[in-house]
Amino acid sequence: MADDVWVTGYVEENGVRKDTSYHWDESTWREDVLPPGGRFGGGRHHTFGPDADTGYYAPDGLIEDGAGGLWAVPSANGAYSDPRILHYTNGSWRLEQTLPHVKGAVQGITRVPGTDSVWAVGFRDGGNPLVISAD
Repeated sequence: MADDVWVTGYVEENGVRKDTSYHWDESTWREDVLPPGGRFGGGRHHTFGPDADTGYYAPDGLIEDGAGGLWAVPSANGAYSDPRILHYTNGSWRLEQTLPHVKGAVQGITRVPGTDSVWAVGFRDGGNPLVISAD
């Protein structure tokens, strides 16, 4: 994974938005559609062309999982909902259940070196800190 490249963004066709990521594995590009609610935001960059209405986004947080996959924090876009974390493993993205009854947003993620432990931080609705850990 050290030489892999990831690009995230969306494609809009006929008014329907499809959030996606593109993965370069040192030989080919592959498109991986993000699950519903997995929209990336953060650092926003747009590309324009005659044939596509496309925007590219950076995740709010992105780390390797230590097993050949990735953990990513999708953007809350300023709106608080259930805190969301995406996990890329076995060739596809999965939206991980975090705290379904808590309104908030995750803004950063890290893995504890030498372990499977992942910590994510952000804010609850109202501004209180939010810390989530998982093994």
